[in-house]
Formats: sequence, structure tokens, C-alpha cells
Amino acid sequence: GMVGDLVEGKAEMALTTLQVSSSRQSVIDFADADIVQLIDILVMPVKHTFLSVGWFGFLRPFQDMLWVVCGAMIIVFVLLVWLIDRCSPYGHTNQDQVFTLCDSFSYVFSSVFKIGLEDVTARSPSARLTYAVFSLGTLVLISTYTANLMASLLQERFQFPITGIFDPKV
Repeated sequence: GMVGDLVEGKAEMALTTLQVSSSRQSVIDFADADIVQLIDILVMPVKHTFLSVGWFGFLRPFQDMLWVVCGAMIIVFVLLVWLIDRCSPYGHTNQDQVFTLCDSFSYVFSSVFKIGLEDVTARSPSARLTYAVFSLGTLVLISTYTANLMASLLQERFQFPITGIFDPKV
């Protein structure tokens, strides 16, 4: 009958007056009785299939070339902040606390990963301005990455039960 056609996938929906029972309710969905008073609409439950996320699923929001460019820009800014601070009269002349290349690396990475470093900062205003520009760029990049990551994780493959007006199930 109609319930068998719904279960086997021969029909997507049935329109009839049918008694709601627990055995029928376990295999098909019924419309709410308050909406339809005399006629029940039977619909086959939709099966959602989600994309599987592998070990490197976190890399999916950006293309490979963009990841390479991001890594290269981090290295460029590490060297740029260190070089600007080293060439500045405010930075390198202060010998008590020398701003080394390792300090520059941790200083720039603190912007990427939003880690607060209190004792490691560039001394020259120009190096701090360069760091501020880099921090603004990382803010935009991380916001874009987060939005694209959520969009890629929430994607689902959805098969529409009825393909069109000429579908034999209609």
C-alpha cells in the first residue's frame, strides 16, 4: 500500500486519511494533526549525509597557495620587524635588552595566535607600526578563516526527494 511505497522509496509523499499508529510512525512521518484535520500527509524522512572531515580538514577553508603565501608573509614580517628595529636608533642601541631574531619571531607569532607577550616587544616606533599593520592583517585573515571553516564544516550533501515536475514520484 501507500506506507510500503513510502518505505521502499517509490513515493515521496502520500495524501490520505490514515490512522496514526506506533508501527507506522516508526517508518514514516505524519503531518501535525492541528494543521491538517481530516487528511494526513505522509512524508518519507529525509536522510542527511554530512561531509567527513579528515585529519587535515582544518586546511580546507583556504587553497594551498594561500597557505603558502600566509607562511611566507609571516617570515617576511618577522625579518622586517627585526630589521627595522635593528636599524632604528631607538632599538639596537639599547644594549641591555637586545631585540633578537628569536624575539622578533615570537613577537610576530603572538599576533598570529593572539598570545599576549609582555616582555618581548620591539623598541622602535616604526617596528611597532609595522607590527600593528601585520596585526590588522591577521585579524582580517583569522576572521575570514573562521567564517570559511564554519561554512565548510556545515556543508551537507542534500538529495532533493523530488527532482522536478516530471518526476515519476509526483
